[in-house]
Amino acid sequence: MGFQKSVTTLAKAYPGDVAGGLFYPTQGKIVRDLVTVGKFAWIDAVDSQFVSINKGTNKLLAGLVYRDNTTVWNNADYQQGYSMNVSAGYECQIATKGPYYVILFASLNAGAAVNIGDIVYSDANGNAVIGVTTQQGYTKTNFVIGETGIVGDLILITNTANVNA
Repeated sequence: MGFQKSVTTLAKAYPGDVAGGLFYPTQGKIVRDLVTVGKFAWIDAVDSQFVSINKGTNKLLAGLVYRDNTTVWNNADYQQGYSMNVSAGYECQIATKGPYYVILFASLNAGAAVNIGDIVYSDANGNAVIGVTTQQGYTKTNFVIGETGIVGDLILITNTANVNA
């Protein structure tokens, strides 16, 4: 067997990853129907221990589904293959403070660039959106854009000054 001659370029992060070396507290919640790591989740209207990916009615924004890699999968889930989805009944971690990576889903201000400090909103399906002005159906988060990029990119969002700590 020969020596390794090349290295595949690794991704800088995955959706829901924390940026930097500091740990920020998260809240453990139980998934009501489905959540996706790296997207925003909503507190269940009936029981605040549960979260959902869909906003629905009378639900409050819980925070970002953090990629903590601690969900225990049973054999049936394991055989379905890899996914960023966390199924009903499993635990997930919700982040409300810190720097995290998300896929920037859309900018509602088509001509505008993505700038550091732009406010991050969530659409009804938990996607990170910027450029919201008077449009209905979007919820303001406590996160802002932490690095330049374009729509569709993995991008840093933060609500702390310790981005690269």
